[in-house]
Amino acid sequence: MALTNAERKRRQRERAQAEAQRLGITERTWPVSAGVDDALRRLCERHGFDDWRELLQVVLLNADRAGDAAAFLFAVPRHEITVNESVTSAIQLAGAQAAGALLDE
Repeated sequence: MALTNAERKRRQRERAQAEAQRLGITERTWPVSAGVDDALRRLCERHGFDDWRELLQVVLLNADRAGDAAAFLFAVPRHEITVNESVTSAIQLAGAQAAGALLDE
């Protein structure tokens, strides 16, 4: 008896999953911002990678091999925020107005 298309696809998925499990391959996907996508594209072009997944694998393996020497690659840039007196006053005023609106309700 001939297999339906759904049965063929199911068997194909099962074979692919078994092969991936045998090889220790895990499929990972995630949404990325436009900035991250652009950075991956630029890095691929700059270093001759055809596929961003290959680039990411090489970067991760090299960072892992480098140990603590690669710590700077994982530092998240933070902006220092300095609140001056006018900003403090504006925040306090907005808070007082919001509190007043709540009391009026």
